[in-house]
Amino acid sequence: WFEKLDEAWVEKAVRMLHEKIQSMFYKGEAIIDSTKITTTQYHETFQVGEMILELLTMKLHLLVVYFWTVGIISIASVFVSHGDLHDTQPVPELLGKGKLRKGTRLHGDKAYNSEELYEEMFEKEIRPNIVPKSNTKRGFWTKKAKKQYDNEARKKFRGLIEGVFGGLTTENGTVTRFRKDRNRKTHMALMALSHEIRTYFRAIAIKAIALIRYFRNNPSQIKTFLYVFRDFKGILEKGVSRGNEL
Repeated sequence: WFEKLDEAWVEKAVRMLHEKIQSMFYKGEAIIDSTKITTTQYHETFQVGEMILELLTMKLHLLVVYFWTVGIISIASVFVSHGDLHDTQPVPELLGKGKLRKGTRLHGDKAYNSEELYEEMFEKEIRPNIVPKSNTKRGFWTKKAKKQYDNEARKKFRGLIEGVFGGLTTENGTVTRFRKDRNRKTHMALMALSHEIRTYFRAIAIKAIALIRYFRNNPSQIKTFLYVFRDFKGILEKGVSRGNEL
């Protein structure tokens, strides 16, 4: 059955769950980073004038959002690659599929310091908070990003993504043992999906507890809620019956 799974489908499931979580909570800080996962396969590589066997590694790239009002971290998008891919290359796809809210601040380390990435972030109305490099080229977007860089905020939020990586490797280990490249990528994407499923149910529990507390403090609102729910249920049933007729 595993052979039938598709990496793209798993990544889409992660994004769908994130969109549901994001609809529940509004204030969040975005963080981007990657971690390496080793395999059990070796490949030939050319180093210091000779061919050697080297253990093949993979990379799990994550764009996450920390909803600080409730203390949960949701994975907005995921990208799986070979270990030699530079961290900046998947960023356009991560940002495009992650659908961060406009005005969201994005934290990252020096690996993401790039004029091209800064331009894309500002165009999407995302506020980059990337550690600046002293030797980077001085482009317009780089200067703009450096001007608004907040080191204290980066220290506060940037490290939170390490907790996600730590949780994934604790549960799944740091090795993927699949022989086929396609299966390795699917396995790594499933790591992210398992985190997001747990986060989704935790988010539902938080909203349910908040709703119970609200009705406990405002018992008069229960009838209003039941009336609205009854009307919504009636509309839904009519829509279903009409759909069946068609």
